[in-house]
Amino acid sequence: IGANTAKPPIELWDPPLSGNIDINIDVNGDLLIYGEVNGDVNCRGTLHSAKGSIVRGNISSKNIIRH
Repeated sequence: IGANTAKPPIELWDPPLSGNIDINIDVNGDLLIYGEVNGDVNCRGTLHSAKGSIVRGNISSKNIIRH
């Protein structure tokens, strides 16, 4: 581990817009899924799913919009 182990500020975080992730998601607001999620999604707002996106798990949401 180098001397500078601090994480960059969140505004500099620039992950790819799509991909495949193994995670359970629990969010109070709205959520956009752009890629593949392997896990459960609990969204208390509106869940937006981009064209071609996949959720392999249970989905609970106030609203779901597929784009």
